[in-house]
Amino acid sequence: MNINTCFHCLFNWDLIQILIKNLSERKIQMYWSGRQNNEQPTLNLFIALLEQAFTNQSNGKGETMTQTPVKTENISSEVASLVQKQSLTDIDGNALTIISIRPLEKERKEIYSAVISDLNEGEVVVCECKPSDNLEDGDLVERIIVVKLDEKECNNIITECKISLDEFPPSGLVEYTFDEKADKARWYLSQMCLASLEHYKGNRFRLWKEMIEKPDCKATFRRLLRIGVINRMFDHVAFPSPDHEKADWEVKNDSGKIVIMPRPIQGLRQWNVSKRAYDQISPLLPGAPTDSEKEEYWKAMLVKFKEQHGEQEIADLLNDKKTEEKEDA
Repeated sequence: MNINTCFHCLFNWDLIQILIKNLSERKIQMYWSGRQNNEQPTLNLFIALLEQAFTNQSNGKGETMTQTPVKTENISSEVASLVQKQSLTDIDGNALTIISIRPLEKERKEIYSAVISDLNEGEVVVCECKPSDNLEDGDLVERIIVVKLDEKECNNIITECKISLDEFPPSGLVEYTFDEKADKARWYLSQMCLASLEHYKGNRFRLWKEMIEKPDCKATFRRLLRIGVINRMFDHVAFPSPDHEKADWEVKNDSGKIVIMPRPIQGLRQWNVSKRAYDQISPLLPGAPTDSEKEEYWKAMLVKFKEQHGEQEIADLLNDKKTEEKEDA
């Protein structure tokens, strides 16, 4: 919205009436409470609301336009009405216009609710939206809303990428699985967005090589030898193991400290809003051997380790299960 449009909105009483009419009670209270306390209201919020009113209700000539119709799928009129009162914006505070509303898919709700407890507190819907100032060509995005009918409230679910600290709807984060068989895979919501994932993948293979070539103790070295080559993404913070499996990827080092072993991700994916389907993402690490190259790569590494530590030492570390159990205890 340019400065001329802002002044047009501010000094056009018809538009101001439209703006006030369309504001939810919560937004009005937020704005006027700030004014009463001599606080400056959030500029992005006010501009976004002005832009929403101007885009949807005026064609630039002072004439009223028909508001973009919202398509609803398998939701009640009461839910639809509550959701449409929400003032949604993108991460930069620009107004979004709701295009459609539908229930969140069962599979996605199960994945998201495992880490976002708020999704269990009401009816969960997906709002597909476009930028209010570019309804024809703007990218389709989604917002996930929890509707509490009894309280007449809506909660826009926001998550955070732990790497970039940017905020996203849950579908803005990548999903992952440790299962090799896709048809039996159990998926989890990560703590990382796609942009951070692509950047972060760049140094993971080098990190794994440093861990196995310069281990902090014998117990760590043994476990890394038994895991073998890791050519897929791993990170215990962004891609944690489920609680009942975490102990399987921990080892106690010589000083008694618990060291978390790298656990390779077998599959990555992200929800595509436009397709209403998942896009698959390669978990392979840059610079790492491919699956067909792993065996020869590992043989070469074992030759080097045997030269450094002795052939019998490496054989013992690979085969001595009793020693491993004793040191892990």
